[in-house]
Amino acid sequence: MKHLCIGDDVEVGPGTYSTVLLFTHANSEATSDMILVASQNGRIAASPSHLLKVNGALAPASSIIIGDRITVASDGTLQEEVVISVKVEKMSGLYNPQTSSGTILVHYRSGAAVLASTYTTAVHPAAARALETPLRLAYEVFGATLPWLSNVFPETDLPGQASTQMLSTPIHFQNFAPGAYYSWETSRHTMYASAIYS
Repeated sequence: MKHLCIGDDVEVGPGTYSTVLLFTHANSEATSDMILVASQNGRIAASPSHLLKVNGALAPASSIIIGDRITVASDGTLQEEVVISVKVEKMSGLYNPQTSSGTILVHYRSGAAVLASTYTTAVHPAAARALETPLRLAYEVFGATLPWLSNVFPETDLPGQASTQMLSTPIHFQNFAPGAYYSWETSRHTMYASAIYS
């Protein structure tokens, strides 16, 4: 998660991608209790209030117990698997990217990715989704992201995104050159960095 940037496309399902619109948390130095959940193939570390798809519905990670079912990306499909382990562990780093779909597949160490919501119990998912509507529209209509919004959250420490320079760069256009397409693996990071630091 610490290598993601606003504007990156992340996997939200087998072969399905969604754009990172902003981060509500991005702090590599934060230490907090995380819930480690494992099924036969999937593993995830999430904050206690983070919402995951559990038994077919959204539930906070702190409510998950052995025997519940989580959604895992396996063999090119999303499948439910039985939770075989739940434990709490102090961990460093706290990241929560918000995607245009409201979901994300999370890979934790070894194992298949687990389907998670990008929302927490702090704000009801329907309200959070409504609040993000202008961000989704800006991206879908204009190809623009608003990276300075992550500055609203004081713990943000993503490269270039916590900088006061961001206030002078209110909109970042993904497709900067007419007709150009930038893939998130390499070119978009470079373009993004040059847009921030130039």
